[in-house]
Amino acid sequence: MILKILYLGNLLSLAILLLVRANKWKTFLFGFCLRMTLSDKFRKCYRLILLSIIMMQHLYHLSIFQNHYDLVISTVLSLGFLSSSKADRLFSFLQRKRYFIAFATITGILIFVPHCLMMAYVFDVILFGAVFYPSKQILQSCSEGKERKNLIKNPELFIDTYFYW
Repeated sequence: MILKILYLGNLLSLAILLLVRANKWKTFLFGFCLRMTLSDKFRKCYRLILLSIIMMQHLYHLSIFQNHYDLVISTVLSLGFLSSSKADRLFSFLQRKRYFIAFATITGILIFVPHCLMMAYVFDVILFGAVFYPSKQILQSCSEGKERKNLIKNPELFIDTYFYW
């Protein structure tokens, strides 16, 4: 019974986090985006947190449904997060609007296909990761000294540039 509660709680934890942090959302988002842009280690930590969320959900799914055949493909896909270059390429690929919409549509279809729930969950976490991953434009502009100072002084411009696909 406790595993079923953890299974559902993991799916709802993001919504609860957003509701708790709603009043300080802009300052939290600016700090998060700034760290994601300036630190390679923070981006690596972000990828590994996404991977741990996926693996935790795999464990809950396996302990409740006890069918390991559902998890084979999604586990292989999620292990791509261990390589930083593969994850960077995947996130930059999904930051093109056409591919993002196509990937989201495929994810929506996979939810209703039997035995593909975990693959849809992995795709959903990958989409979530792509949304909050820094775009190539912000990474290039922050490598220049003058541009970096202008972006850090103006948080709204920084956030707009961060999410510019």
